[in-house]
Amino acid sequence: MSRCDRCGWQGSELYRHRFCPECHTPVWNFQAGQKIGPYTLERILGVGGFAEVWLATHSSLNLQRALKRLRMEELLIHWQPKSIEEFQQRFVREARVQAKLFHPNIVQVFELAEWEHEVWMVMEYCNGGNLLRYIQKNRLDINEAIEITLDILRGLAFAHRHDVIHRDIKPSNILRSEDGTWKIGDFGIAKVTSDLNLTQGGSRMGTPYYMAPEQWKDPTNVGPESDLYGVGCMLYQMVEGVVPFTGDSMAEVMEKHLLEKPPPMRHAPEWLETVIRKAMEKRPQNRFRSAQAMIDALTAARKLDISTIRTDKHELTLTAVPQATINDHSSWVTSIDFHPRKNWLISGSNDWTVLVYDFDHQAPVTHLKSFYSPVMHVRSHPEANYLAVAELKGQITLLHFETWKAARTLRSTDATTAMDFSPHGRFLVTGHFNGRVMLWNLDFGVTVFDQLQHSGEVRGIAFSPMGETWVSVGEDGQIIFWETKSGEIKKTFRSISGHPESVTWHPHGRYVAIGTKAGVIDIWDTQYWQVAYSFQHGEVAVISMSFHPTGDYLATAGADGEVILWEAPAGAPVTKFKAHQSPVLSTRFHPSGKWLGTGGVDCLARVWKIRLMEEDAATRHLQP
Repeated sequence: MSRCDRCGWQGSELYRHRFCPECHTPVWNFQAGQKIGPYTLERILGVGGFAEVWLATHSSLNLQRALKRLRMEELLIHWQPKSIEEFQQRFVREARVQAKLFHPNIVQVFELAEWEHEVWMVMEYCNGGNLLRYIQKNRLDINEAIEITLDILRGLAFAHRHDVIHRDIKPSNILRSEDGTWKIGDFGIAKVTSDLNLTQGGSRMGTPYYMAPEQWKDPTNVGPESDLYGVGCMLYQMVEGVVPFTGDSMAEVMEKHLLEKPPPMRHAPEWLETVIRKAMEKRPQNRFRSAQAMIDALTAARKLDISTIRTDKHELTLTAVPQATINDHSSWVTSIDFHPRKNWLISGSNDWTVLVYDFDHQAPVTHLKSFYSPVMHVRSHPEANYLAVAELKGQITLLHFETWKAARTLRSTDATTAMDFSPHGRFLVTGHFNGRVMLWNLDFGVTVFDQLQHSGEVRGIAFSPMGETWVSVGEDGQIIFWETKSGEIKKTFRSISGHPESVTWHPHGRYVAIGTKAGVIDIWDTQYWQVAYSFQHGEVAVISMSFHPTGDYLATAGADGEVILWEAPAGAPVTKFKAHQSPVLSTRFHPSGKWLGTGGVDCLARVWKIRLMEEDAATRHLQP
């Protein structure tokens, strides 16, 4: 005979769910030392309102795991059956969502099993505690706070790419593993964007001190930016020691999140406070567009601040040293390129001329002046067969190297604003002022196709390394990927970072870099057809770009005359230098990777020697 000590219920059979059928009081509770499936419970790691987590050891494998269960003893007393069922469904969804997110910065879920008539979630055990306790016990310096934040952002970037929004980013949900890696846990209220019924409609999801404004207004209408708001709040707390908004009531905290700016920071440099404030913008569209964009911003800003990169280690870095300056043009240097096999820089100018300069011997090879209008672009044939020269009036002349005589002339109806050879040199693709895109078969000197697809000027065009695809970008904001064989449009996107100004294709083929008038560089991943990385050149337009032949670096040039070399494709700055006193209109790496060419509005073309050198990072300083 079983008896409930609370209500006096008696029964001839044990209540197999360990609860009294009348008052739901547990007949017995789980205890340390108890066997649960193949595990032995050791101690409780944490207790929340609806769940608890135990440390347990696998009996056969001697592996420690964290076992999570719903606290049915509390749910049965305080909630109606329908709500309890929703909690159970959410618990199962949490396990399924988190189990699919296999990433070093996300707590791994290994199993969902039913033991002792209850559902248990078997998870990775992080023995370093959670971030809230860590903040309470330690005073974090800026570098440590950023490293923790980068771990969190890497996990979020992965989750967001798999259409999972966490919605409850807070320090107590960030756990530290034995090796010091920080991991995101507790996806209990996560939203899967493909499943709009995952959470209870109308219920407020999140934790007040870290909730984005849109979560207070409509908890179902959230996106990746909502998680980034929580990251901004946590980074603020790690640096300042307090959360950005407090209050005597939830209503007061909510009002501050909705209406007030974060209080000025006392312990953060200006660049870090700028990053935090952007993450905590009231409107989601004003925050970072992705977790990766915030990673890039933190990484770039920290590297540009000498106070945060002091170290005793030595690093390998690139430097650009002036090799040659060519000042024989009387007007803007509109375009430059290198001979594919010789150390010749070719520059076209608004003064209707093309100059070929041997920068090894510091002497001109030839100065071509027989053009009918300003030279807009010059491009060397990849097999060194000839040089393509595009003029403002639409004529494109193919000149034989060495003899400099015209091999073929191509004529279009409008000015050529961009052009590129296919990798094997059989095709030439051109973009034009009126938005037209043309593909030329150079064996016959005819157009394969001619389409007016952009509604404004084509600002950049580039072939993929294999030649099967090319991309065009226009001032209309369109990014169009074309198939070479058919001439059909493969994909069309609209730039999310402003009007495109330039484009270049990564030599390994997966990534495409697009520079914009707003100074943003977006790195498009053509495998997933989305922006994988985004970083800021500055507040001026990114007029030209070029990938290093190895694909390890990207050079970007802006309207301020500065060139920045970035690690590719993620965009950590390596060095920057003042290349010209006016906008840099063209940038190009030599095929060997040993030189970088630039041409500017100051009528100069320059060659820079690229050196890989070891330097003491304590002396490294990139001028902001």
